[in-house]
Amino acid sequence: MLRGLSMVVLAALVAAGAARAGGAELAYVTVEDMAELVAVDPYSSTVTARLRLPRGPHNLAVSSNRRYLLVTSPPAGAVTLVDAFPPAKVLKVFRGLRSPHDVELAPDGRYAYVTEERGGTVAVLSLTTWRIVRRVPVGAGPHDLAVRPDGRRVWVTHGPGSRLITILRTDRPAQATVLGHVGSLPAHDIAFARSGLFVWVTYWGSAGLVGEIRAYERTGRLRLQQLVGRLIHHVEVDVGGRLWATDHVAGRVLRLSSSSGRPVFGFGGCPGAHHVAVGPGHGYVVAACHDAGTLAIYDPETKRAARVPVGPGPHGVAIAFVP
Repeated sequence: MLRGLSMVVLAALVAAGAARAGGAELAYVTVEDMAELVAVDPYSSTVTARLRLPRGPHNLAVSSNRRYLLVTSPPAGAVTLVDAFPPAKVLKVFRGLRSPHDVELAPDGRYAYVTEERGGTVAVLSLTTWRIVRRVPVGAGPHDLAVRPDGRRVWVTHGPGSRLITILRTDRPAQATVLGHVGSLPAHDIAFARSGLFVWVTYWGSAGLVGEIRAYERTGRLRLQQLVGRLIHHVEVDVGGRLWATDHVAGRVLRLSSSSGRPVFGFGGCPGAHHVAVGPGHGYVVAACHDAGTLAIYDPETKRAARVPVGPGPHGVAIAFVP
């Protein structure tokens, strides 16, 4: 753990989500089979650092100031808080979680939400006290989650046998409760539109569908479904409101229309494409190419894509700022 820095001071830093950090972009990717978080410079397409984490690092979330990362490790029952500023440091490891799969931060950076697949719960982590402050029973196999931009709702998908999406009330995170449900085809990944009025979802075992659901306070209504590929795994909405998706079978990264869901453009050469992230500065697009052990980097200015070897089993990605 980081020494010489009090928990009170560190908590204040983590919670300062509204204060944007400056500097260049640095891509981070979890490498499950090596139990590492790997930093990649998208400008030079080189690996700059490797940080050892609890085994099986999986999904990855970044704070709104792009400095702090949270990483789930399902087989280790852990979530790791990392300061991404070089040299990257582990600040805290939350232990005792029950197969933590996905993690997202509240907009103010004071709390984080974690799906516990084996527990059938969503755990609420306090990043100011470094404790698990609540567990909300949500039903079997909670998988991925999305936080509404105002922080007052969290939507949770479940495993392939579920036809429901669970809605949590989170205006008081330490008192979070189930507020409602949305009937849906078995939903896999989920992301809010920047307006908070809609959510985008992918589906388990789909023939490449994405769906958009109108998000009400306690429920939702399907607005559209669009066939965009062969097996769409993950979706991401960037800071400009643009919609991105990965096609796991086709090995492609797609930008989709935020109004119709139709593909606008894409690039390939990313076998087993998993998560995708987009930088808020220059706007690099990065994706984990799970089956190739590489990180794909797309430069929107030059229209060129690079592939950087990072190790076996890349999965989660995020872009941080470095000074």
